[in-house]
Amino acid sequence: MFICAAIYVAAPFLPYEAEDKGVHDGLLGIMLSAFSIAGFVMGPFVGAVFNKFGRRRVILASNLMQAFASVGLALLHYINVEWFFIFMFVVFRILSGISCTIS
Repeated sequence: MFICAAIYVAAPFLPYEAEDKGVHDGLLGIMLSAFSIAGFVMGPFVGAVFNKFGRRRVILASNLMQAFASVGLALLHYINVEWFFIFMFVVFRILSGISCTIS
């Protein structure tokens, strides 16, 4: 649970980072909402995933996915191309949303 709480730490810093990359303010809300949308979409399927693969394996996989997404979000600082920054940020936020919904 604390892993998922740490993902919200990036939200206050994103406007400054996105401004440096040239991302418009209107797109920031969509980028940040990818986390919640992914969790909302994945929510109904979590029980079926647990039943099919087993609780322990699914939670381990979701923690590894969260770690991968967190490292990816940390490394986005080094990307200077606007469209690639937006794409990778949304991908990592979707992975974080799915993994936090599962765990």
